[in-house]
Amino acid sequence: MASMAAAGEPLVPHREFAMADGGRMPVGGGGPESVAEPLEAAGNRVTSVAGPAQESVDPRDTPLAAVVPSSRRGEPVPLWVETIPGFCRSLFLALSEGTCRTYLEALSRYIREVGDPLEVSPAEVEAFLARSATRLGLGGEPRPRAASTRVVELAALRRYHRWAVREGLRPDDPTTSIELRAAEPYRDLTALSADQVRSLLAAIPDNDEGARLRCLLLWYLLSGRRRVEILRLRWGDLDLEAGTYTYTRKGGKSEKRSLLPVLRDLTLAYARRCKVPTGPERPVFPGRFGNDALSPRHVTRLITRAAAQAELPTRRPVHALRHSYARLLREVGASVEDVQHSLDHASLATTTTYLRKLEGAGDPFGPQLAELLLGAPVAVTITRAAAVDPEGSAEVGVDPASHEGSEGDPG
Repeated sequence: MASMAAAGEPLVPHREFAMADGGRMPVGGGGPESVAEPLEAAGNRVTSVAGPAQESVDPRDTPLAAVVPSSRRGEPVPLWVETIPGFCRSLFLALSEGTCRTYLEALSRYIREVGDPLEVSPAEVEAFLARSATRLGLGGEPRPRAASTRVVELAALRRYHRWAVREGLRPDDPTTSIELRAAEPYRDLTALSADQVRSLLAAIPDNDEGARLRCLLLWYLLSGRRRVEILRLRWGDLDLEAGTYTYTRKGGKSEKRSLLPVLRDLTLAYARRCKVPTGPERPVFPGRFGNDALSPRHVTRLITRAAAQAELPTRRPVHALRHSYARLLREVGASVEDVQHSLDHASLATTTTYLRKLEGAGDPFGPQLAELLLGAPVAVTITRAAAVDPEGSAEVGVDPASHEGSEGDPG
């Protein structure tokens, strides 16, 4: 376990906690003692956590501290408050720090809505998961929360309640009967064409901030990395002489990749222009305070603004750059296996689904049906852009030169 205490710094500051929606949640009620006392009291009581002895996790360093009720010395501590240290410890023993943060933020929202989590019913859990999103939809109407958000929240609640049952804190798990329909994978994939990418780059102003944004965009477009994978890069991760860079991929594993000469030159030119400190521990793309990397949300705002100026609105502008990388790789002749390796997909089936959404699927029976109905043979070619089936079968499409329909129409 990569304990926060061992790392020498808390997950978030003691007096306010960064939440997933970008806001900051202050600790409620009274002074520091109002939160410290019940947690310290609880920490002295909770001892039955499986696993070897590890350094304890201080709940005051997690988002859960914000929902602990204020308490004066001598007042009884609610039972659910006593469970927080033990649950946090079990969570950090089993999961990565990023997953722990996400689960604890979800549990914090849950406690704020339902109160005592040890007394909730299945109906209350379902009502929490079914609540409307914070931001209103078009016309000011409430809109449902994203399916992925509900799935993550259910996973967090299920983890807590199953732990509570194992510890004998409640007789049953109220999440057992709850099932959520999984969202369609990659439903909202969008990608830019080469011409659209050029329009996006042309919309960036020629100033220091524009130089940084242009370099950042080209990192995404030429490497295919995820948003945080680029923002976490430090100058020590770049081996400029060997032409490689090392990044931390999804799941926490380090990976080394080739650094394109053009990307290396662009990065060095941006650093000279913007006078970026290049010490080994300094971020390649620093934020306002120099030692910290750019905020992911700020990057999204910058790219969204540039896309709007280029008249290229996208729902998820940063991830659209990763989609664009995948589709443009196929256009220059990369195989599905090449794309899988470049995107760090563990399964070829994932890459195949990914590409089908971007490229559309061919219709293997369309030519025969056209010949049956129209009485004239239709030339058939193998669709180059169609994704290859994981078992190796290819898609067949209609030659655009011999038919008015377009190849790969998903409709």
